[in-house]
Amino acid sequence: MAAGARAAGLLGLVEPDGEKYRVEWIDGDGIPGSAMFDRRSAALNHVAQNQAGGLRFHDLRHSYATWLVDDGVPVNMVQRVLGHERSSTTLDLYTRRTDDP
Repeated sequence: MAAGARAAGLLGLVEPDGEKYRVEWIDGDGIPGSAMFDRRSAALNHVAQNQAGGLRFHDLRHSYATWLVDDGVPVNMVQRVLGHERSSTTLDLYTRRTDDP
């Protein structure tokens, strides 16, 4: 996921640096930032939150729900995966039909 998000321009740089992970990003004001983290997950989370136009957890949730519905997974199954009480919540809030074949 991270490599794809970086390639799509959604994340800044995240790379191993010895035992740590170095991250670089550009914030919404165009100011570059950098930091070091002990864990890759913490590095990815930080850069995703601070990169201008970064990736949020709910962005992934929306995409995942849409892909499931587009791939023919029954709405009631997607509803269970997302933990919704009603399938209407899933359809109304978390899916956007795509035109991909």
